[in-house]
Amino acid sequence: MPAARRLSARVLAARLLAVRVLVARVLAARALLSTVMATERAKESSMPNCTSHVEPRRVPLRAAARTLRTLVPRRATAAALVAVVLALAVGHAGEPPTQYGPVGGLLEVDGRTVHLECSGEGSVLVVLIPDIGDSIVTLEPLHAEVARFARVCSYERAGYGLSDPGPEPRDLLAIRYDLGALLSDTFGDVSYVYVGRGFGGMIALEAATGSFVDGAVLIDPWHPDLIDLLEDEPALAALFERLKASAQVPAAAAEFAALPLSLSQSQRGRIGGMALTVISSGGGIGSRYSADVLAQVGMTPEVQERVDAAWDAMHDDFLTYSPWVRRVIVEGAGYDVHGDALDVVVEEIRRLAVY
Repeated sequence: MPAARRLSARVLAARLLAVRVLVARVLAARALLSTVMATERAKESSMPNCTSHVEPRRVPLRAAARTLRTLVPRRATAAALVAVVLALAVGHAGEPPTQYGPVGGLLEVDGRTVHLECSGEGSVLVVLIPDIGDSIVTLEPLHAEVARFARVCSYERAGYGLSDPGPEPRDLLAIRYDLGALLSDTFGDVSYVYVGRGFGGMIALEAATGSFVDGAVLIDPWHPDLIDLLEDEPALAALFERLKASAQVPAAAAEFAALPLSLSQSQRGRIGGMALTVISSGGGIGSRYSADVLAQVGMTPEVQERVDAAWDAMHDDFLTYSPWVRRVIVEGAGYDVHGDALDVVVEEIRRLAVY
């Protein structure tokens, strides 16, 4: 039996029914998204150094219902359900169609359900991989833009969203195995471009060392030397412990727990002649976390300066991996580099995905 195969029609129907039960929560979610997008637009207007703006995008129905399950009561009226479905149907008009069948949906790896959200068309498959603790919803604006010129799939790792939990430890090699089995048995020998954000950048780089890879785009990626930085800077280690403790998804806590192992497994310069782009936030750690949070973990301005310098050096180190590595620094961008500078990220992906 292949490592990845489509679920039976009966199981798939049952899972989709469960999602529809949660769909009424999208009513609150859409209001929340409107607020978030308004905040993003206000933020970008105050960031003159950023090179792009963010257009609002609607969250896919399946991911929104799963991610925002706590927003409304479990029981919703039929009228509310119909209203939401109709609203979303109208809202998605004109967007690139999501493709299922042979190119995505609810799939199976070693008896576990894995969710792959796919859109667009093209000979190259772009694979989007979120940061630790993030849903694929956070990559929706990027996904929608890439789908306009390429086939693109957002990968929902084990334990996130609609994907079943996976066996622990959830280290880098375990995650790479899941992704490799999923893509190989679903798409076969196609050309891939891997795009990962943060911890997802490490996953993308690991996956990109396989066959049939055209390149990778790493968005503010983590680096193997992060393990040394965590040892040298107790305040940074305390920050990571805080992030682990506040993780909303058990899968994120499991990935944080396996982080030392993952960092030791990460590729270090073994990428051959593959094209690689590293996109860095120029805002520093102070733009990623609030001043209150940094103060609570002992991140003084002096420590922040050291951490920023080390982070910059780690991203510079990627340039030694291959003659075909380029680094793009987005001045003024914060944690959401792919939101603060969406057009920059899209163009770097286009360079690799469109011949």
